[in-house]
Amino acid sequence: MFNHVKSLIWLLVSVSCFLAATLYTLEIGAEQNESYDGVAAQLHGVGRSVYAREGMGRSPETAGNHGIDDVLELAGERYTGNEILHRLPDWIDLGVTTEVEGDILNATSIGPLEDVLELSRERALAVLDLRAEYRTEHVFDSTGEVVRVIFRRK
Repeated sequence: MFNHVKSLIWLLVSVSCFLAATLYTLEIGAEQNESYDGVAAQLHGVGRSVYAREGMGRSPETAGNHGIDDVLELAGERYTGNEILHRLPDWIDLGVTTEVEGDILNATSIGPLEDVLELSRERALAVLDLRAEYRTEHVFDSTGEVVRVIFRRK
């Protein structure tokens, strides 16, 4: 009789340990998947779009809050050099030409997309002051699509 009870207790402990280890492993796997999704969104620009302006942390401004001299400045968006550098792949994917102070960052070249991205980053690092603020001007084609974004330092 004592052996049966002892066997049942060992079986209960073994099953409990197995279930605990399985649940712990599944939880670690879910956390890894979430972190991979977060990294992929940052690397591929999936989570933040150039036009959605998600994650910028700015409150919307209206002309009513500012003097008449500030109204023209509100017509364009403002980006820091660092934001421009990190959003450059989004603009390249959309086929938008990016110009900073007269220098075109993503001039088209014949070659793989990775080479275009690397050349554009090198040009951007040479031209941009990452802490400075830039205001934008958009150039649209006849269908209303943005074809060029021009950044001018404030």
